[in-house]
Amino acid sequence: MLSPNEQIAFILLVVVCGALAFQGFNRIFKTVKSGANADRSDNLIGRFITALIDVFLQKPIAKARPIVSMFHSFIFFGFSFYLLVNVNDILEAYIDGWTTIGSKNIFANLFNVFADIFSVFVLVGMVFFLYRRFVQKPKVMEFNTNVKLHPGVSAGGLKKDSLIVGIFILVHVGSRWLGTAIHLADNGNTDKWLPTASIMSGLFSDWSPAALETGIHVTWWLAMGLIVLFIPYFPRTKHIHLMVAPVNLALGRKTHRGAMDGVSNPASPGARTLSDLPWPQVLDSWACIMCTRCHEVCPAHESGTSLSPSAMEINKRYFINEQGNSLFNGAADTALLDYAISDDAVWSCTTCYACVQVCPVGNEPMMDILELRRN
Repeated sequence: MLSPNEQIAFILLVVVCGALAFQGFNRIFKTVKSGANADRSDNLIGRFITALIDVFLQKPIAKARPIVSMFHSFIFFGFSFYLLVNVNDILEAYIDGWTTIGSKNIFANLFNVFADIFSVFVLVGMVFFLYRRFVQKPKVMEFNTNVKLHPGVSAGGLKKDSLIVGIFILVHVGSRWLGTAIHLADNGNTDKWLPTASIMSGLFSDWSPAALETGIHVTWWLAMGLIVLFIPYFPRTKHIHLMVAPVNLALGRKTHRGAMDGVSNPASPGARTLSDLPWPQVLDSWACIMCTRCHEVCPAHESGTSLSPSAMEINKRYFINEQGNSLFNGAADTALLDYAISDDAVWSCTTCYACVQVCPVGNEPMMDILELRRN
């Protein structure tokens, strides 16, 4: 349990970071709302049920890269379960005597074993992705040199974002895992329902009671304090796909392949600016996980042209983040060809639909290109 001062400090931290995060989420909502009309209201309940089932089964991510998809599933299932873990840790911080460690309750024991195993899964998965991004450096993660990129992307923004998210996950989950081990050392025993944490607890068996108490508090703050501090950054990072991707999948186009939305403004058909795009295609900017699967299967990109469907979605989000609220004071009039994609790339697209089919979050970069051509 936290001290009264710590409890107050955590509440204040949540309020401040929550207010900052609200601004980011509000900007996303306003930006998407500024897009052109598109009807996705048919069978809403069925759409969301199907999307949630697909996400839970990780069907969209399993379309390609089976090994990568497996490690992504480690993180997905582990991080999803960590919603319960975080709630439990907050209760433990504020309710005297609340703990699942050493409990005789079967539900508490099941919670412990899942938390223990999923912690290791997340850590292993995250180490794999950091190794892949920064050591292995697969060619499919790179863009052709003639692809239009936002200056922030050219300056290494994607790798910086990946590193920030990776470190956050490692510290958040790792601190909680080690904190559990310190709890066990403080109790002077191991727990069969916490197998890996019990192994780690031996590292702290020689610590004094005061050191163990300090370790428990430090790891709690590293785990929970860090996640609260991360919330304002959340709307700006690719991690936002955790929330947006299921919505994007649910609201996906149900028409025939390649069928476009109707023209909302006959005087100016198609799209010149971001707000000219149908609003679901504006939403694509935040659903994108920057996995580059789309340009890996794009025949135009693979043949060396300046087209990268992935770069276009990434450029859109970087532009939105850069402009902030000025997006609603004239900046939205900036042409997509000025920052998102080049004219050559627009006409390099073969409209083969491969980018749409392979995207694990339901993005439709080909439809953006068709809207630009229509204009």
